[in-house]
Amino acid sequence: MGKQASTPHLGVLVSRKQIRLFMRQAPSWRLKALVRANRNAGINLFFFCIDGVNVRKKKILGVYYDVQDKKYKKRLFSYPDVLYKRGRDVTNKRSVNRKYRTFQAHLKALNVQYINYQQGFDKWKVYQTLSSNTSLQPYLPETKVLTSASELAHMLAAHKTVYVKAAKGRKGQQVIRVETEADGSFTYTHYLKGLKTKHVHTIDELFDALKTFFKGRFAIVQEGIKLLKIDDKIIDIRAELQRNGQGDLGITAVSVRESQKNSPITTHADSYPIDDFCAKVLNYSPARTNELKKRINALVRAVYAHIENENGQVGELGIDLALDEEGRLWFIEVNSQTAKVSLCKAYGEEVKHKAFYNPLAYAAYIYHKKD
Repeated sequence: MGKQASTPHLGVLVSRKQIRLFMRQAPSWRLKALVRANRNAGINLFFFCIDGVNVRKKKILGVYYDVQDKKYKKRLFSYPDVLYKRGRDVTNKRSVNRKYRTFQAHLKALNVQYINYQQGFDKWKVYQTLSSNTSLQPYLPETKVLTSASELAHMLAAHKTVYVKAAKGRKGQQVIRVETEADGSFTYTHYLKGLKTKHVHTIDELFDALKTFFKGRFAIVQEGIKLLKIDDKIIDIRAELQRNGQGDLGITAVSVRESQKNSPITTHADSYPIDDFCAKVLNYSPARTNELKKRINALVRAVYAHIENENGQVGELGIDLALDEEGRLWFIEVNSQTAKVSLCKAYGEEVKHKAFYNPLAYAAYIYHKKD
C-alpha cells in the first residue's frame, strides 16, 4: 500500500440541484458554511452528485472552491477518502440507482470512511432496538405497527390521542396526529403543503383515510404524549451530537423548537437556545434549567451509544426529544443526516461554526485512524 496523503479528500454527496447552484456561485447556506469552516480545517473538500460519478473509471466530476479566484469550479477527482452524505436525488430510474449501488460497493472495497450513516433510520426498527435497553424503556412512548382498524382502535382507546408516522419519512411530512372527540368521532391533522385538519366519524373511515395518506408505506402508531404547549404551540427539543477531531463525542447544541399554532409537528418552527427558553419562556430558575439539561445530556448520550452499538461509530446524529406537561422527557426520533436547521436558527456564529467544523475535523480523525 502506498503512503497515505497527509490530508484526506472529503467528498460531500449532494443533489444535482446543489451542483447547479454551486456553478451559479450561489450554494445553499449549509454547504457554504461547510466551505467557510474548511478555512480552519484545511482538508481537501469537494462536492458532487451521483451524475458526476464515473463508476467505470472510478472518477468523479466534482465542485471545489478555488481560494485564489474565489470561485466554485469543476474538475475531476479520484474517489474520496471520506464521504459525507448531505443529500441525494431520489429517483425511480433503475440505471441511476444501480450506479449508486455500484459506487457504494466501490467505496466499501476501498475502505472509504463515512462521517454519517448512509441510510435514514426506520422508526420501527429504532423503537425495537431502543426498547431492548431497559434503561431507555421509560423514555419510549408505546408504539405499534399500523396493521388494522382494530389495532388503531386499541391504541386510541388506550391513549385518546396518537401519532401515526411513516416508518421512513423526513421533515414531518409523513406524520398525522389523531384525536378522539367526546362523541367518539376522530379529528386528524397533518402538515403537508400547509396545515390540514379533517374529521371522520368511524374507526374504519379513519383507517381508510390513513391508508390513502400513507399510500402503502409501512407506518407506526405511537402513543400521543401530552406535550408541553405554549399558546397552542407544541414544544420539542433537538440535540445535535457530534464527534470532534479527536473522536470525542460532545453535544454541540440543544435547541427548543416551537411549532406553528395547532400543528402536529415542529418542522417549520421557531427555535431557541435551551438556556434562553427555560429562563425567559418557562421561567425556570438556573438550578431547574441545569437539572433539565443534565437529564437531556444523559438521555441523548445513552441513545447515541445504543445506536452506535447497533450500527457502528458515527460522526453526528440529531436526536429529538419531547418534554411533557409534567416535565418528563420522551424520545421521539433520531436523524442520521441532520440538516442543523434548528441549531442555526437558535444559535450564533460560534456554535454554527463548530457544527460545520466538527465533521471536517472528524473526517481527518477517521482518515488517519484507519491505518
